Amino acid sequence: LAEYLVGDDRTGVFRRLASRLRIDALKLHRLTDLIPDDAPDPAREHVRRRIGALQALRLALLQHMFLKIVSVPAFSRANDISRGDVIEMVMTLRVDEALALLRRAFPVRIPGPRDFPLDETSDYPDGGEEGYGAIERDCLTPIARAHALSLRITTAIANEFGAHG
Repeated sequence: LAEYLVGDDRTGVFRRLASRLRIDALKLHRLTDLIPDDAPDPAREHVRRRIGALQALRLALLQHMFLKIVSVPAFSRANDISRGDVIEMVMTLRVDEALALLRRAFPVRIPGPRDFPLDETSDYPDGGEEGYGAIERDCLTPIARAHALSLRITTAIANEFGAHG
C-alpha cells in the first residue's frame, strides 16, 4: 500500500482542497455569527456526533478495503488488466468493477475431472481449488462486505443531512 501511495498526488490535491474549504468555513462562520440564534436546536450536537461516528466507521471500512486489496496476490496480466489497475480501481472506489475482474482472475470454481464423463480414474490431486477459494474468502468477500456496508453508511449520512434524491 505504501509503495502504491508514493506516486499518488491526491494528498497534495486534498491538502489544497482542505485549505480552500477552511477559508470557506471561516467565511461561513463569520456569516452565521451575524444571524441571531435565540433558540438553538438542542439535538444539533447529537446529530453532529452521530454523523461523525458514521463517517469514522466509513473511513475505517475504506482503509480496510485498501489493506485487503493490496494483499491480493499478483496475477497474470489478462485482458490488459494488471494488479496495479485493480488497486487503482479500488482506490477510486470502483470496487464492484475491481471485484468482478478479480473474480475472473481467481475463479473459485473451475471445471475439474469430476465435471466430465471419464472412463479412466484420475490421479489428479484433489483440492486444487482451495487456493483461489482462500483468496475469495480472505480478500474478495471482506472487500465486498466492507464496500456494501460503506454504501449503507454513506446513505445513512446523507439521510442525516436530509439529502434525498
